[in-house]
Amino acid sequence: MNALLFVYLTADNALQFHEQFGHWIAPSMPQSTPLPANDWGEMLLFALIGGAWLVSLLVALVRAELRPAAHALILAAGVAGAAVFGVVADAATSWGDKTDYWIAFAARLEDGGEFVMIIATFLACCAIFDIERRRGAAGEQD
Repeated sequence: MNALLFVYLTADNALQFHEQFGHWIAPSMPQSTPLPANDWGEMLLFALIGGAWLVSLLVALVRAELRPAAHALILAAGVAGAAVFGVVADAATSWGDKTDYWIAFAARLEDGGEFVMIIATFLACCAIFDIERRRGAAGEQD
């Protein structure tokens, strides 16, 4: 599931699925709040995706041995970091009074933060793969 979520977050960062979903569902979202309706829609999509991911992660962790569970939690931290930028920094572009400078800064922080977390998670995944490959070649056991 981490791999599927990683692919989705990468594609979403490039193709802006959550922004499109937010605009599509905006008429059904709260209208009289400081946060625009489309932002509520974006958060709804992330909540649905994040909820499915969390359930699958918990199911996998219950059945996992310590080493794979630790690996999954390392990757989950990267996904959670991307979510913070994707949701919190995105909301900062819309919430309350703002200047054009603030909007530009928050938008760059959101996209840049998501991208950095995606890259960091990818690097962690490569490091885990390399460690496990070397462990296997050396014949080590848990």
